Amino acid sequence: MAMFKYSHFSNQADFTDSKFNGDTTFKYADFKKDISFSNAVFKESATFKYAKFKDGVSLNKTRFEEDLDFKYTKVNGDFDIAGMHVEYDIDSKYTNINGKKFRYN
Repeated sequence: MAMFKYSHFSNQADFTDSKFNGDTTFKYADFKKDISFSNAVFKESATFKYAKFKDGVSLNKTRFEEDLDFKYTKVNGDFDIAGMHVEYDIDSKYTNINGKKFRYN
């Protein structure tokens, strides 16, 4: 389990190629700079509920092997989800990407 609930990342964060083996929570996390989760693997449920990405986020080729909770998440800047895979469900209720609703197909 990885818990980053209420974490504030004031500098650039890089989780590229990371492996999260248990449930992972970034609930209410605040990312001030661009962040990358490219090629990361989330083995169990991942929660980004109420997270704020103020300068973009890369989920390029990120693999979510269970559910992804993206409810109420706000993203400003680049939003790279090319090649992202979610095995089960993604909940993107009230998610806002650069002022627009987000729906993942």
